[in-house]
Amino acid sequence: MVNLCKKWVIDIERSGGTLQELSKESNNIEGNDIESLLNDIRSLTDQTNPLLFNTAIKAARAVEQERACRRN
Repeated sequence: MVNLCKKWVIDIERSGGTLQELSKESNNIEGNDIESLLNDIRSLTDQTNPLLFNTAIKAARAVEQERACRRN
């Protein structure tokens, strides 16, 4: 159980790093290009890690919603 908890902590730390990278990348994307953002996610995350990948997808959606609000 301890090893599993350590793995979760590492996954969460990696997810946090991914969120920071996505935040930086989202500022470089022009217009409404969610496909580019998703490609960035694929390049930044280990898709075999469901927690990390799901966190990155949620981050992409949140970034896109925030950008849509700024446009309106």
